[in-house]
Amino acid sequence: MAINPLAQLTPLHVLIVDDDPFMAELSADHFQGLGLSVEVAADGKQALAMMEKRLPDLVLCDRRMPEMSGADLLEIVRARSPEWQQIVFIFVTGLVDHRDRFAMMNLRPDGYLCKPIDFAQADLDISNIVQRKRANAMP
Repeated sequence: MAINPLAQLTPLHVLIVDDDPFMAELSADHFQGLGLSVEVAADGKQALAMMEKRLPDLVLCDRRMPEMSGADLLEIVRARSPEWQQIVFIFVTGLVDHRDRFAMMNLRPDGYLCKPIDFAQADLDISNIVQRKRANAMP
């Protein structure tokens, strides 16, 4: 049995930001099953408060949510200190229009995952993104 590439990156602290409780729980269960540390926020405002207490290594964030959207959250994250800028930030969205992705490029997300999530493929994609960002952060 092959080892999951994302599980090999532990310890990895993941913050899942999604206003859909089913999607949030499904994702949290999957990543916890890989041995990752997981927190869940229902919107960007709650996520920001959680991030101020403990910075995650990885944020998986829905784009459209009440209170504060994923785009608004990413804008705040990218404007903060270099430590915040090293957070891997991936949008998880049902918005598959390429115009939406293009509109978000100025915010510099590290990636996109489409709902419904294919976790086998997502684990590989996330692992590659995390490794690439870590390599680029090294002096």
